[in-house]
Amino acid sequence: MSNVDSIDCIAEPLHLDTPGSGFRSYFGDSAKVLSHLPYAEIEEAATLVTAWANDTSYEHVFAEQIRNFIQCGDVAFAISGSGSSPNVLLALQAAREAGATNIGLTGFKGGKMKELCDVCIVIPSNNMQIIEDFHLSTAHALFTVLRRRITASAIDSYASLQRTGPTAA
Repeated sequence: MSNVDSIDCIAEPLHLDTPGSGFRSYFGDSAKVLSHLPYAEIEEAATLVTAWANDTSYEHVFAEQIRNFIQCGDVAFAISGSGSSPNVLLALQAAREAGATNIGLTGFKGGKMKELCDVCIVIPSNNMQIIEDFHLSTAHALFTVLRRRITASAIDSYASLQRTGPTAA
């Protein structure tokens, strides 16, 4: 899979015109690189994450949140430098059980995460700094593709409305 194809494969389910409840989430050890996306960041509330991990275990901190929100057709986007973070793997398993599309961004050789993702970009490096740098570059490429798709959809909708006029409810 080439880089362009990989970005397009990831952008497709993230574009909001896809089926599901519309819930799009991202989580993992470097999830902040996706903070430009207008989707739910599972780990955003540090107090929630800390309390949850304290009461249960850190391994389940994302999976339990995913179980509460995700539905069939939704998208879970996981980031793990190693592809082997137990908390990320359990969340991906929970998302898969719910029928979500799993997207991954990882490094090294992909770890177990690769097997739990419908689409997974693996940065083939053993250097975490390089992996995280490429995660950031991949995220920026993804934002560019999504912005292009969203803009094209808006222009198409506007043009269609101009041709047909508003519809009565």
